[in-house]
Order: sequence, then C-alpha cells, then structure tokens
Amino acid sequence: MQPPYQQPSYPPQNQYPYHQPPYQPYPLQNQSQPNKRTSHKGAVITLVVIGVLILVFAIAVLISGGGLAYIQHMQSSTCSVGIVGSNATITISGVGAETQCNQIVTDPNNKVSWYELQGVQPSGNVMCEGTIHGDTIIVRDQGIFNIYGNDICSNFLKSGMTPTS
Repeated sequence: MQPPYQQPSYPPQNQYPYHQPPYQPYPLQNQSQPNKRTSHKGAVITLVVIGVLILVFAIAVLISGGGLAYIQHMQSSTCSVGIVGSNATITISGVGAETQCNQIVTDPNNKVSWYELQGVQPSGNVMCEGTIHGDTIIVRDQGIFNIYGNDICSNFLKSGMTPTS
C-alpha cells in the first residue's frame, strides 16, 4: 500500500518568509520578563545606606560633646545687666538671653556704660516686663524718679517688646 498523499504546508515548518519570525506582541513563553521591583532595589539600598551614615554621624557628634554643647546652648538661660552708677537693671530670660546681654554690654553705640551682674540678684521696682524675640525682659530701677528704668522701658516698647504686665 501506498501512503496517502500529503500536500506540503506553506510556508514549510520552521521557516519564515524572508527568514524573519512573525511579529509577536507578547514575549515568548521561555523568555522571562524583567522584575519591576529590582529597578527600585538599588535606590532603596542607597537611601538606607545614606540614612545609616547620617545616624552614625549624628551619634558621633553627640558623643564627642559638640552636640551636647549645642543642646546646652539652646536651653533657656537668664542674665542681668545694669547701668554703671545707677540702680537700673535689665534681666533677660530665654534661649537668646546670653546673646542679648552681651550685645547690650559690648554695643559701642550705648550712651551709658553697662556691666553684667554676676552672682547678684537684681533688686528694685519692676518698671516693665514683656517679651521680645521670644525672650522675657524685666526692667527694674530704684530711686526717686526711676529715670533710667522708664527710658529703658520706652526704648524696649519702641523696638517691639510685647508687655506682659
């Protein structure tokens, strides 16, 4: 017996016209798609490493004392200054107290001489009290006319002090 007649298939199997495979919109079954998570993996690792380095640096600064000095500087402090030859004093309390007292004592434009009170509590009548730049200001004076105290209060009010009493 003779096998039945079979027509050849066109194009022949495993051959494509012009030797190019047909267009396939989807990847072949054996090809794997790239993992979308791996593209962000490097960025996440970089951010974690940078965060750890910043944390280590911050701890090193705190341990070395630089951070401790900064924290102590940022704490509230109190200082008092007085006019030489007068009973008028200014007491400043707050984060910027030391800076403001130093500015008052060292300002070359002052018409009177100032000194910093060390270990002495200011005394006298409270002439005015208020806040300026977040710091509490108390002006005291003793005497018959309280000329310096009144003048200091007037100047603080002109410079933006908010009275509290």
